[in-house]
Amino acid sequence: MLLGVAAVLGALGVSAASASASEFEASGGTGATKGTGIIKQEEFKVWPMTIACTKAITKGSVPSPGKFASYEEEIKFSTCSTFGGGVKVTVTPEHVSYDASGTESLTEAVRITPTVLKCHYEIPAQTSAVGALTFGDETFFGNPKFPNGQQRLGLFTNWAGVTYTAVGWPCTGPKESTEFKEAKEVEEEGTEGKVTAGIRDEVTGGNLTWIK
Repeated sequence: MLLGVAAVLGALGVSAASASASEFEASGGTGATKGTGIIKQEEFKVWPMTIACTKAITKGSVPSPGKFASYEEEIKFSTCSTFGGGVKVTVTPEHVSYDASGTESLTEAVRITPTVLKCHYEIPAQTSAVGALTFGDETFFGNPKFPNGQQRLGLFTNWAGVTYTAVGWPCTGPKESTEFKEAKEVEEEGTEGKVTAGIRDEVTGGNLTWIK
Protein backbone atom coordinates (compact mmCIF):
# COMPACT_ATOMS: atom_id res chain seq x y z
CA MET A 1 0.00 0.00 0.00
CA LEU A 2 2.88 2.39 0.73
CA LEU A 3 4.19 1.78 -2.77
CA GLY A 4 0.71 2.47 -4.10
CA VAL A 5 0.55 5.82 -2.30
CA ALA A 6 4.00 6.75 -3.57
CA ALA A 7 2.98 5.87 -7.12
CA VAL A 8 -0.12 8.07 -6.93
CA LEU A 9 1.91 10.99 -5.61
CA GLY A 10 4.48 10.51 -8.36
CA ALA A 11 1.75 10.46 -10.99
CA LEU A 12 0.36 13.72 -9.64
CA GLY A 13 3.81 15.29 -9.70
CA VAL A 14 3.66 16.25 -6.03
CA SER A 15 5.44 15.33 -2.84
CA ALA A 16 3.76 14.59 0.47
CA ALA A 17 4.98 15.99 3.77
CA SER A 18 3.71 16.63 7.24
CA ALA A 19 4.51 19.90 8.94
CA SER A 20 3.87 21.95 12.05
CA ALA A 21 2.14 25.35 11.87
CA SER A 22 0.78 24.51 8.43
CA GLU A 23 -2.62 25.49 7.08
CA PHE A 24 -5.30 24.55 4.60
CA GLU A 25 -6.65 27.22 2.27
CA ALA A 26 -9.90 27.39 0.30
CA SER A 27 -10.88 30.00 -2.27
CA GLY A 28 -14.16 30.44 -4.08
CA GLY A 29 -16.93 27.89 -4.29
CA THR A 30 -19.60 26.92 -1.82
CA GLY A 31 -17.40 25.73 1.05
CA ALA A 32 -18.81 22.21 0.70
CA THR A 33 -16.23 19.49 0.09
CA LYS A 34 -16.53 16.23 -1.77
CA GLY A 35 -14.01 13.57 -2.60
CA THR A 36 -13.20 10.03 -3.67
CA GLY A 37 -10.61 7.39 -2.95
CA ILE A 38 -7.53 7.61 -5.19
CA ILE A 39 -5.56 4.50 -4.27
CA LYS A 40 -6.39 0.91 -5.19
CA GLN A 41 -8.12 0.24 -1.90
CA GLU A 42 -8.59 1.62 1.60
CA GLU A 43 -7.47 -0.82 4.31
CA PHE A 44 -8.29 -1.48 7.96
CA LYS A 45 -5.91 -3.96 9.61
CA VAL A 46 -7.46 -5.39 12.78
CA TRP A 47 -5.92 -8.72 13.71
CA PRO A 48 -6.45 -11.32 12.34
CA MET A 49 -8.27 -9.63 9.44
CA THR A 50 -7.35 -7.06 6.82
CA ILE A 51 -10.46 -5.32 5.49
CA ALA A 52 -10.09 -3.83 2.00
CA CYS A 53 -12.61 -1.35 0.56
CA THR A 54 -12.37 -0.51 -3.13
CA LYS A 55 -14.58 2.59 -3.02
CA ALA A 56 -14.66 5.64 -0.76
CA ILE A 57 -16.81 8.79 -1.08
CA THR A 58 -16.45 11.86 1.13
CA LYS A 59 -18.43 14.97 2.02
CA GLY A 60 -17.69 17.82 4.40
CA SER A 61 -17.29 21.59 4.62
CA VAL A 62 -14.59 24.22 5.04
CA PRO A 63 -14.45 27.99 5.57
CA SER A 64 -14.30 29.55 2.11
CA PRO A 65 -12.57 31.76 1.31
CA GLY A 66 -9.98 31.51 4.03
CA LYS A 67 -7.17 29.69 5.78
CA PHE A 68 -7.82 27.17 8.54
CA ALA A 69 -5.93 24.59 10.61
CA SER A 70 -8.39 21.69 10.35
CA TYR A 71 -11.61 20.49 8.78
CA GLU A 72 -14.00 17.57 9.15
CA GLU A 73 -15.73 15.22 6.75
CA GLU A 74 -17.60 11.93 6.52
CA ILE A 75 -16.18 9.03 4.51
CA LYS A 76 -18.46 6.25 3.29
CA PHE A 77 -16.78 2.98 2.32
CA SER A 78 -18.28 0.35 0.03
CA THR A 79 -17.32 -2.91 -1.69
CA CYS A 80 -15.44 -4.03 1.40
CA SER A 81 -14.21 -7.56 2.04
CA THR A 82 -11.68 -9.67 3.94
CA PHE A 83 -9.89 -13.01 3.56
CA GLY A 84 -8.86 -12.13 0.01
CA GLY A 85 -12.35 -11.06 -1.01
CA GLY A 86 -14.02 -14.23 0.27
CA VAL A 87 -16.06 -12.53 3.02
CA LYS A 88 -18.01 -9.32 2.52
CA VAL A 89 -17.68 -6.67 5.22
CA THR A 90 -19.73 -3.63 6.19
CA VAL A 91 -17.92 -0.56 7.54
CA THR A 92 -19.87 2.29 9.15
CA PRO A 93 -19.11 5.83 7.89
CA GLU A 94 -15.87 7.28 9.18
CA HIS A 95 -16.18 10.74 10.74
CA VAL A 96 -12.73 12.25 10.58
CA SER A 97 -10.99 15.52 11.35
CA TYR A 98 -7.88 16.42 9.35
CA ASP A 99 -5.27 18.71 10.91
CA ALA A 100 -2.79 20.56 8.70
CA SER A 101 0.04 19.62 11.09
CA GLY A 102 -0.23 16.01 9.89
CA THR A 103 -2.58 14.40 12.41
CA GLU A 104 -5.92 12.72 11.82
CA SER A 105 -8.71 12.14 14.34
CA LEU A 106 -11.68 9.80 14.36
CA THR A 107 -14.46 11.82 15.98
CA GLU A 108 -16.89 8.88 16.20
CA ALA A 109 -16.45 5.12 16.56
CA VAL A 110 -16.20 2.98 13.42
CA ARG A 111 -17.81 -0.48 13.40
CA ILE A 112 -16.50 -3.22 11.11
CA THR A 113 -18.73 -6.28 10.62
CA PRO A 114 -17.90 -9.35 8.48
CA THR A 115 -21.35 -10.14 7.09
CA VAL A 116 -21.43 -13.92 7.53
CA LEU A 117 -19.51 -14.07 10.81
CA LYS A 118 -21.03 -13.48 14.22
CA CYS A 119 -18.38 -11.01 15.35
CA HIS A 120 -17.32 -7.42 14.79
CA TYR A 121 -14.68 -4.78 15.53
CA GLU A 122 -15.10 -1.37 17.14
CA ILE A 123 -12.52 1.38 16.49
CA PRO A 124 -13.18 4.17 19.03
CA ALA A 125 -12.60 7.89 18.58
CA GLN A 126 -8.86 8.62 18.75
CA THR A 127 -6.10 10.79 17.28
CA SER A 128 -3.05 9.69 15.31
CA ALA A 129 0.54 10.69 15.88
CA VAL A 130 1.97 13.55 13.80
CA GLY A 131 2.99 12.27 10.38
CA ALA A 132 0.23 9.69 9.96
CA LEU A 133 -1.45 12.13 7.55
CA THR A 134 0.41 13.58 4.55
CA PHE A 135 -0.66 15.83 1.71
CA GLY A 136 -0.23 16.37 -2.01
CA ASP A 137 -1.77 19.24 -3.98
CA GLU A 138 -3.02 18.59 -7.51
CA THR A 139 -4.02 20.89 -10.36
CA PHE A 140 -7.01 19.49 -12.28
CA PHE A 141 -7.65 20.77 -15.80
CA GLY A 142 -10.83 18.85 -16.60
CA ASN A 143 -13.29 21.52 -15.43
CA PRO A 144 -13.90 24.32 -17.98
CA LYS A 145 -14.89 26.69 -15.16
CA PHE A 146 -11.21 26.72 -14.16
CA PRO A 147 -9.18 27.67 -17.27
CA ASN A 148 -5.99 27.78 -15.17
CA GLY A 149 -6.81 24.50 -13.41
CA GLN A 150 -8.69 23.68 -10.20
CA GLN A 151 -6.63 23.09 -7.06
CA ARG A 152 -7.57 19.85 -5.29
CA LEU A 153 -6.08 18.22 -2.21
CA GLY A 154 -4.78 14.68 -1.76
CA LEU A 155 -4.81 13.35 1.81
CA PHE A 156 -2.89 10.13 2.46
CA THR A 157 -3.33 8.15 5.67
CA ASN A 158 -0.72 5.72 6.95
CA TRP A 159 -1.88 5.39 10.55
CA ALA A 160 -0.28 2.67 12.68
CA GLY A 161 -0.99 1.91 16.33
CA VAL A 162 -4.77 2.20 16.02
CA THR A 163 -6.59 0.86 19.10
CA TYR A 164 -9.72 -1.27 18.67
CA THR A 165 -11.91 -3.90 20.32
CA ALA A 166 -12.63 -7.29 18.74
CA VAL A 167 -15.94 -8.81 19.85
CA GLY A 168 -16.52 -12.55 19.39
CA TRP A 169 -14.74 -15.26 17.45
CA PRO A 170 -13.25 -15.30 14.79
CA CYS A 171 -12.60 -11.56 15.09
CA THR A 172 -10.70 -12.34 18.31
CA GLY A 173 -8.35 -14.65 16.42
CA PRO A 174 -7.55 -18.38 16.46
CA LYS A 175 -8.83 -20.36 19.47
CA GLU A 176 -8.25 -23.78 20.93
CA SER A 177 -11.21 -26.17 20.60
CA THR A 178 -11.89 -25.88 24.35
CA GLU A 179 -12.29 -22.11 24.00
CA PHE A 180 -14.93 -22.04 21.27
CA LYS A 181 -17.96 -21.93 23.58
CA GLU A 182 -16.75 -18.87 25.44
CA ALA A 183 -15.16 -17.27 22.38
CA LYS A 184 -18.49 -16.22 20.87
CA GLU A 185 -18.93 -13.53 23.55
CA VAL A 186 -15.35 -12.66 24.47
CA GLU A 187 -13.91 -9.20 23.84
CA GLU A 188 -10.24 -8.54 23.20
CA GLU A 189 -8.40 -5.23 22.94
CA GLY A 190 -5.95 -4.51 20.12
CA THR A 191 -3.38 -1.71 19.97
CA GLU A 192 -1.61 -2.49 16.70
CA GLY A 193 -4.36 -1.77 14.19
CA LYS A 194 -3.60 0.19 11.03
CA VAL A 195 -5.55 2.36 8.60
CA THR A 196 -4.23 3.04 5.09
CA ALA A 197 -6.17 5.36 2.78
CA GLY A 198 -5.88 7.95 0.03
CA ILE A 199 -8.55 10.59 -0.58
CA ARG A 200 -8.81 13.44 -3.08
CA ASP A 201 -10.92 16.34 -1.76
CA GLU A 202 -12.17 19.40 -3.59
CA VAL A 203 -14.29 22.41 -2.76
CA THR A 204 -17.37 22.50 -4.96
CA GLY A 205 -16.79 25.32 -7.42
CA GLY A 206 -13.54 26.39 -5.74
CA ASN A 207 -9.97 25.51 -4.79
CA LEU A 208 -8.54 23.60 -1.82
CA THR A 209 -4.83 23.38 -0.97
CA TRP A 210 -2.39 22.65 1.86
CA ILE A 211 0.18 25.31 2.76
CA LYS A 212 3.40 24.10 4.39
